[in-house]
Amino acid sequence: MSATSMNICPAADDVFISLKGASAVTFACYNASGDSFTIREAREGGSGSQLLTCVTRYYKGSGVGGSWTEVNQAASSGFTLSGATDNDAALVTVMATALSDGYSMIKCVSTGAGTVCAVVHDQTVQRKVSNYSALTG
Repeated sequence: MSATSMNICPAADDVFISLKGASAVTFACYNASGDSFTIREAREGGSGSQLLTCVTRYYKGSGVGGSWTEVNQAASSGFTLSGATDNDAALVTVMATALSDGYSMIKCVSTGAGTVCAVVHDQTVQRKVSNYSALTG
């Protein structure tokens, strides 16, 4: 397998993900019943956890396919999905530069039974998948 510049954590709800050596993470969120999702940051190892007010744009859509709609909002630490057919899934990208100084970990937390998948991308050092370091701290 060739080198790649992304890594994935399929079960990332309420799990801190390291952005060391990466430029961004995209969270794919879903709950057919609707849910609220919050972004938090922390220092290496998870200490100093705090809300990260960085979400100004995300995309909502259907969890079973279909088109995506861009949603713009005032800077916030999260977003809400209503559970309607076209509003039960979301994609939100957070750049590593949005984290506070000294912070390198990020997570997306569902307030209900929502699922979150984290895709860490644009890694600064490309390597074989088998040589990736652990995403969680």
